[in-house]
Amino acid sequence: MRIKNAFFLFCFFLLSLQQFVAQKYALITQKDGKKYYNHTVVDGNSIFGLQQMYNCPVEDILEANPGIERGLNDGQLVLIPAEEKTIIHTVQKQETLYAISKMYAVPVDTIIAKNPGSEGGLKVGQRLKLENAVPRIQVDLLSVSVEENTREVPKPSEEVKSKFNVSFKDSIINHVVLPTETIYTISKRFMIPVETIKSVNNLNSNKVQTGQSIKIPLKKEKIEAVKIREVPVKNRTSKDSLLVFEKKDSYNIALFLPFNLDSTSTYNKSVVNAAFDYYMGASLAIDSLRKMGFRANFYVYDYQAKNETIQQQLAKPEFKTMDLIFAPLQVAEAEIVADWGRKNKVRVVLSVNMPPKLLEANRYVYALNPDNEILIRNLAYHIYKKHDNQQIVLIKGTKPDEDWMNQVFMNYFKEFPAKNSRPRVIEADWTNFKNFESLSAQTIFIFLSTDKDKVLKLLDKYKGNQTVSLFGLKEWADWKEVNGTIMNKYEFTYASPTHFDLRDPQVINFHKLYRRAYSADLTKTACQGYDAVLNVCSAFFLDKEMKKGLINSYQLNQIGKGNGIQNEGGFVLKFQDFEAKIDNQ
Repeated sequence: MRIKNAFFLFCFFLLSLQQFVAQKYALITQKDGKKYYNHTVVDGNSIFGLQQMYNCPVEDILEANPGIERGLNDGQLVLIPAEEKTIIHTVQKQETLYAISKMYAVPVDTIIAKNPGSEGGLKVGQRLKLENAVPRIQVDLLSVSVEENTREVPKPSEEVKSKFNVSFKDSIINHVVLPTETIYTISKRFMIPVETIKSVNNLNSNKVQTGQSIKIPLKKEKIEAVKIREVPVKNRTSKDSLLVFEKKDSYNIALFLPFNLDSTSTYNKSVVNAAFDYYMGASLAIDSLRKMGFRANFYVYDYQAKNETIQQQLAKPEFKTMDLIFAPLQVAEAEIVADWGRKNKVRVVLSVNMPPKLLEANRYVYALNPDNEILIRNLAYHIYKKHDNQQIVLIKGTKPDEDWMNQVFMNYFKEFPAKNSRPRVIEADWTNFKNFESLSAQTIFIFLSTDKDKVLKLLDKYKGNQTVSLFGLKEWADWKEVNGTIMNKYEFTYASPTHFDLRDPQVINFHKLYRRAYSADLTKTACQGYDAVLNVCSAFFLDKEMKKGLINSYQLNQIGKGNGIQNEGGFVLKFQDFEAKIDNQ
């Protein structure tokens, strides 16, 4: 019985595969009672071009795809409203009622009701009357020919032209500012200088507001198809003036940490513990630096001290000769120190995650922790490089931060060098992503969301599934439902700024040293303090290569002229059997 079932499934699979390969017509889907053609965007498509391809008014396409006026992305799924009409279909060889039903999005029962006797079987050449049918559209990549669809397409109204004219020029787009975005991050994404954005939009300052619509002039190479040869990814660390320090016999270096030693009113145990862990790791780094011949005076400041503000600390005499400052671990205080460094031309190191705004127009700031945009780019590159022969599906969320992450992913994915054939990303949503499960190949689902309910449902659905791989966010690994529930053996891949692996030989040796020094177990924060102080000082003052630490990977790059330097390193990790490992697939 099992053999028969297996043989039946194998035959069904071959038939389905044959139909898939032979398919040359646009797929038809239904949403909210309406019927649509599924169009996958390719290079060269435009919104007005889709109007001509499908004989569908621009207004209808825009209404069916909110946000599409900002431009089309390669691999994006666009819904094209379909017009229903009565069609006479001539039966071809091997066609069935079910197949014809799928062709025209007409229920089998409706076909039988309008064509008595068809339930008994179809004959080649038989003509069937199909009411409320969707005309088939033959797809040939960049061109589409319409079968029996003769409706006249009106030209775009003046209202539509005036509303969407900027986007349709393909040289300028309207961008709506998303939450957490600044003019600096927008300039990074579109590779347009901040001054150009300000000039085009008549802005007098660098401030932009969430929901504000601004014009973005696209670079010429974004518009024209350019043949790009594949080149190896290079380490973009550069020894420019920002990475070269004046040689001295001895240096002055400051560390700001939140010890909170003389106050209990604002005491936070977890913050104070983190401060001491960071300090203990940094102290061991200082010992290592001295053994390497590095001479420096290290000053440690409790920036949460009750009797002294951070501004008063910065006014101390020793800061007039300070060569380097490790900034506070909290944003508000780090911003004060970064601004002081800019005004006094002193380098400031941000060793934990900070908002990108601290690097804007401040060439004296070094951010050691990759921001979220860089992590998404690293994940996109990993998928592009390692999984290009698999079906890639991006499940789009509905929240503003999810929309931002999806846009970042797609923008970077399109920018990577072209291979023999560029892998495409299918854009789906929560209601239809299951339709893209592939029977014949591995499917990758990317869900950049922290909606715990949906994420857990996704993880549950594909738990143990060998044909589906999930890619998500580092926050998932911190949830107790994921890392602390024994029945949930989830697997997914994500990008992370750090990787704390107690089995790493380098970490094992440091753990032994840490225990001998402090009679305590090693923590991630202690590793962070050690990595930051050892790698920054040895690279800046001793000309050592800054590449790999205990838990960090370093690849420094200046983000735009006049801005600070950002670490673009990090890791792509696979969460499996309740632990994260570097994905070396």
